[in-house]
Amino acid sequence: MCKRAGLGSEPRVVVEELRNLNLVDVVLPTRKGIEIRLRCVSKPDRHLAIILQKLNLHPPPRLEKKYNL
Repeated sequence: MCKRAGLGSEPRVVVEELRNLNLVDVVLPTRKGIEIRLRCVSKPDRHLAIILQKLNLHPPPRLEKKYNL
């Protein structure tokens, strides 16, 4: 995948760069005592955005929480 994207033959380097993509939990308290929770993916810096574009990867801006009922 890295070779096809023109990123060389060292996937370890690409994985190290992908570690810079952060997951952020945003918790917003309401007046009624309920918390609104959002799990957001940080916006990649320019260098990482280029790597993601070449790999044709598109991280979502927000992740859905899976509920176990």
